[in-house]
Amino acid sequence: RVIVAGRRDHLLHHTGLHLHSRQPLAMRWRSKRKHPMNVTLAGIEELEMFPSAEERERAIADHADAIRGWDLVLGIAVCVTVALGAWVLARWGILGGLSYLTSQPIPGWAREIITFGTIVVCMFLTLRVLHRWGVKRELRHRLVALGVPVCVGCGYLLRGLDLKVEKCPECGRAIDEAVRAALTKASQSDQTPADQPGS
Repeated sequence: RVIVAGRRDHLLHHTGLHLHSRQPLAMRWRSKRKHPMNVTLAGIEELEMFPSAEERERAIADHADAIRGWDLVLGIAVCVTVALGAWVLARWGILGGLSYLTSQPIPGWAREIITFGTIVVCMFLTLRVLHRWGVKRELRHRLVALGVPVCVGCGYLLRGLDLKVEKCPECGRAIDEAVRAALTKASQSDQTPADQPGS
């Protein structure tokens, strides 16, 4: 039994699996993957302010899990409406304009490609807007809770400002208690031992 246990511990040590970890291997592998919403949320500055990639992925996953049933129904209705509008735009707008400019009938395969491409582009832009709706303010509150001093109104990074400042220098929003606490914590962590009082 001692030999088997020793071999098991040796194997776990070299494969990176530990006895105290009760999380399944598939779950731990899945947790390292990026959430699909990273595609539609790409470019949001607040995502780059998180202390770690794990915190950023957790915030994105929580935002996705917070989507309610009515939000999903409304999103589907909007997507269907946009798809119909894109079909009309492609058939009567783009194809009609091309036929008028070229004075020649457009082949059937080209008509299908243009129609399908227009619908795909419009649907992607619509999903991007819906996913990004209100996510910035939610991410700012999440950053403040993690101790990152950002303005909830505009997302301006307040790190390095005077602790006596009362308003955001970017948008003029008043700094509330939670943001001030994060600003104080960040100021203390940025101080070197020589700068701290009493040293």
